[in-house]
Amino acid sequence: MAIRAAVVDDEPAARRELAYLLKKNGLAVVGEAGDGEGGLSLVETLKPDVLFLDIRMPPPGGIEVARKVLQKPEPPLLVFTTAYDQYAVEAFEVDALDYLVKPFSEERVRQTVDRLAQEMARGKRGFPPAKVPEKVATALGAGAVTARVPVKAEGRLRLLDPAEVLFAYLQGHDVIVKTAKGSHVTTLDFSEMPHRLGAEFFRVHKSFVVNLRHVREVIPWFKGTFELVMQDGTRIPVSRSRVAEVKERLGIN
Repeated sequence: MAIRAAVVDDEPAARRELAYLLKKNGLAVVGEAGDGEGGLSLVETLKPDVLFLDIRMPPPGGIEVARKVLQKPEPPLLVFTTAYDQYAVEAFEVDALDYLVKPFSEERVRQTVDRLAQEMARGKRGFPPAKVPEKVATALGAGAVTARVPVKAEGRLRLLDPAEVLFAYLQGHDVIVKTAKGSHVTTLDFSEMPHRLGAEFFRVHKSFVVNLRHVREVIPWFKGTFELVMQDGTRIPVSRSRVAEVKERLGIN
């Protein structure tokens, strides 16, 4: 039987991304919530095996929710998710199994799922307090390196925040990244961009990788496929083989 997971995050895009990656790695995502109270309700009604919980949310925040969850007779395992690594020690002090730093990468989520399966098989719930420093170092060392996009600019390499990138495309032998301020040649390998830059980056076509956070519109195209309209108005085709996956990532029917 698949491990049953619930995801709590007040950012719908981040929630969808994580749910997608968890399903891809064999977990059954039985519920999602956009706030702490909703997360507590999920635990009460669905009794998931693991709760993926964002730390920074409007009250009650993730740590407060975790403390309430742990008071239950059979609490789920806890995995915290956040863009801020300064909360790691506090997270592990409430017996978190793991700590995922945004943006999520497929490899890092896979590591968490593997760790989760091992703990479930042993019937354990989190780590003893004495292990907190060790687990903080392991979790952050595996996932907290902040990705950057190196682009060529006036004989130098400028480092862009991935959040600035709307999409990337192939132009001959060059990989071009498009931001709101212009286009740049990057030294990143095109096929490796989704893995390197996080789960919000997806290769929708053989020539395009898009940042799903910057999709503004979806326009039906021919033979069951569609185009994505980005924040700058660029229309990008989606390959027929990627249609179902893109729809799932965007949370559309």
